[in-house]
Amino acid sequence: MPPEILEMSAPEAAVDGSERVGEEIRIANEIIETRNHLYHLPGKMAEVHDRLQEIIWELQGKYPDFKQVYLFHVISGSSANRAECSRFDFPGDDSIVKIGFVAQISFKGAKRP
Repeated sequence: MPPEILEMSAPEAAVDGSERVGEEIRIANEIIETRNHLYHLPGKMAEVHDRLQEIIWELQGKYPDFKQVYLFHVISGSSANRAECSRFDFPGDDSIVKIGFVAQISFKGAKRP
Protein backbone atom coordinates (compact mmCIF):
# COMPACT_ATOMS: atom_id res chain seq x y z
CA MET A 1 0.00 0.00 0.00
CA PRO A 2 1.43 3.42 -0.90
CA PRO A 3 2.82 5.44 2.04
CA GLU A 4 0.39 8.31 1.41
CA ILE A 5 -2.52 5.96 2.16
CA LEU A 6 -0.89 4.76 5.36
CA GLU A 7 -0.55 8.37 6.43
CA MET A 8 -4.16 9.27 5.63
CA SER A 9 -5.32 12.11 7.83
CA ALA A 10 -8.41 12.37 9.99
CA PRO A 11 -11.71 12.60 8.13
CA GLU A 12 -13.54 15.84 7.64
CA ALA A 13 -16.77 16.20 9.55
CA ALA A 14 -20.21 15.80 8.02
CA VAL A 15 -22.28 18.95 7.98
CA ASP A 16 -25.12 18.19 10.42
CA GLY A 17 -25.63 16.77 13.93
CA SER A 18 -22.52 17.60 15.95
CA GLU A 19 -22.83 14.61 18.32
CA ARG A 20 -23.24 12.18 15.42
CA VAL A 21 -20.41 13.90 13.58
CA GLY A 22 -18.15 13.55 16.60
CA GLU A 23 -18.95 9.84 16.86
CA GLU A 24 -18.35 9.30 13.13
CA ILE A 25 -14.99 11.04 13.35
CA ARG A 26 -14.02 8.96 16.39
CA ILE A 27 -14.98 5.71 14.63
CA ALA A 28 -13.23 6.65 11.38
CA ASN A 29 -10.06 7.68 13.23
CA GLU A 30 -10.08 4.41 15.17
CA ILE A 31 -10.39 2.43 11.93
CA ILE A 32 -7.57 4.43 10.30
CA GLU A 33 -5.35 3.89 13.36
CA THR A 34 -6.13 0.18 13.41
CA ARG A 35 -5.54 -0.21 9.66
CA ASN A 36 -2.20 1.59 9.94
CA HIS A 37 -1.21 -0.51 12.96
CA LEU A 38 -2.01 -3.74 11.12
CA TYR A 39 -0.02 -2.68 8.06
CA HIS A 40 3.01 -2.11 10.29
CA LEU A 41 2.97 -5.52 11.97
CA PRO A 42 6.34 -7.16 11.26
CA GLY A 43 6.09 -9.35 8.17
CA LYS A 44 2.33 -8.90 7.81
CA MET A 45 1.94 -6.06 5.29
CA ALA A 46 1.20 -8.33 2.29
CA GLU A 47 -1.17 -10.51 4.32
CA VAL A 48 -3.02 -7.47 5.68
CA HIS A 49 -3.25 -5.99 2.19
CA ASP A 50 -4.60 -9.23 0.70
CA ARG A 51 -7.21 -9.66 3.44
CA LEU A 52 -8.30 -6.05 3.14
CA GLN A 53 -8.64 -6.45 -0.63
CA GLU A 54 -10.88 -9.50 -0.12
CA ILE A 55 -13.17 -7.46 2.13
CA ILE A 56 -13.20 -4.54 -0.32
CA TRP A 57 -13.98 -6.77 -3.32
CA GLU A 58 -16.74 -8.52 -1.41
CA LEU A 59 -18.38 -5.21 -0.49
CA GLN A 60 -17.98 -3.88 -4.05
CA GLY A 61 -19.67 -6.98 -5.44
CA LYS A 62 -22.55 -6.83 -2.99
CA TYR A 63 -23.21 -3.07 -3.05
CA PRO A 64 -23.25 -1.30 -6.43
CA ASP A 65 -23.37 2.02 -4.54
CA PHE A 66 -20.33 1.20 -2.35
CA LYS A 67 -18.78 4.58 -3.24
CA GLN A 68 -21.56 6.26 -1.25
CA VAL A 69 -20.49 4.53 2.00
CA TYR A 70 -17.90 6.57 3.90
CA LEU A 71 -16.39 3.71 5.90
CA PHE A 72 -15.71 1.87 2.65
CA HIS A 73 -13.39 4.73 1.73
CA VAL A 74 -11.82 4.66 5.18
CA ILE A 75 -10.94 0.95 5.09
CA SER A 76 -9.72 1.15 1.49
CA GLY A 77 -7.55 4.19 2.17
CA SER A 78 -9.41 6.40 -0.28
CA SER A 79 -9.48 10.13 0.37
CA ALA A 80 -13.24 10.66 0.04
CA ASN A 81 -14.76 13.40 2.16
CA ARG A 82 -17.62 12.38 4.49
CA ALA A 83 -19.85 15.07 2.98
CA GLU A 84 -19.49 13.36 -0.43
CA CYS A 85 -20.99 10.10 0.88
CA SER A 86 -24.70 9.58 1.50
CA ARG A 87 -24.13 6.84 4.12
CA PHE A 88 -21.63 6.28 6.89
CA ASP A 89 -21.60 2.46 7.04
CA PHE A 90 -23.01 -0.62 5.36
CA PRO A 91 -26.25 -2.13 6.69
CA GLY A 92 -26.72 -5.18 8.92
CA ASP A 93 -24.11 -7.91 8.96
CA ASP A 94 -21.90 -5.97 6.54
CA SER A 95 -21.52 -3.02 8.90
CA ILE A 96 -17.84 -2.20 9.33
CA VAL A 97 -18.61 -0.95 12.85
CA LYS A 98 -20.77 -3.93 13.83
CA ILE A 99 -18.38 -6.65 12.69
CA GLY A 100 -15.37 -4.88 14.09
CA PHE A 101 -12.54 -3.98 11.78
CA VAL A 102 -9.88 -5.90 13.71
CA ALA A 103 -12.15 -8.96 13.94
CA GLN A 104 -12.45 -8.97 10.14
CA ILE A 105 -8.73 -8.83 9.59
CA SER A 106 -7.92 -11.04 12.63
CA PHE A 107 -4.19 -11.55 12.78
CA LYS A 108 -2.32 -13.32 15.51
CA GLY A 109 -0.73 -10.70 17.74
CA ALA A 110 -2.68 -7.88 16.14
CA LYS A 111 -3.70 -6.20 19.37
CA ARG A 112 -5.43 -2.89 19.04
CA PRO A 113 -3.07 0.07 19.34
